[in-house]
Amino acid sequence: MVAFCCSFFLSINPVVGLLNRRPFEEMDAITEQQNVRSRAIINLGVKWPKVFISSAGCILLLTGLAKIVSILGNAALLDEKDPIIGISFRHLMLLAGIIELAIAAICFLAITVKSHWNRLSAWLVVWFGLTVSGYRLCLVMIGYVRPCKCMGNLLDAIHLPPATVDILMKTLLGYLLIGGGITLILLLNRQRKFARSPQLI
Repeated sequence: MVAFCCSFFLSINPVVGLLNRRPFEEMDAITEQQNVRSRAIINLGVKWPKVFISSAGCILLLTGLAKIVSILGNAALLDEKDPIIGISFRHLMLLAGIIELAIAAICFLAITVKSHWNRLSAWLVVWFGLTVSGYRLCLVMIGYVRPCKCMGNLLDAIHLPPATVDILMKTLLGYLLIGGGITLILLLNRQRKFARSPQLI
């Protein structure tokens, strides 16, 4: 009887050991999946700000240059007064172009220098996006329906319909606002987590 019990125990011992190891293996697999997700989120938090700031700088550089080039033309619209601010469209586009080029320069500086320039550039992009959104909203409220000249005459040269240009400009504006907001959240979150390690911000 004793021999039978011993042989039975020895026969089921590997099975018991396997059953005991299985929950731990499943827990290890779950932990590894969580670690992979955490690393993916961390990588996104590190890479996204640089990607967004770089793309925002390129967008603002393009739109700023387009405005500066356009004001050198002789279009009658340039000498008309803006219905919101009250200055000529020529001067308004010059002012907007200078601001866009200045923000673009700060964005390009931010991607080469790991410092507060990252947050500053993101704040400026969001501020500019909100300003343009408010301006466009005011135009809608007063019933101004003429096409947007955000890109000056650049898009006219490739014969894009005004409706297509307007959709493109709204899409870029939405990208700057939403992307800038996400970038700020990520940067501020990193600042909170690594407050004692400024070089990681």
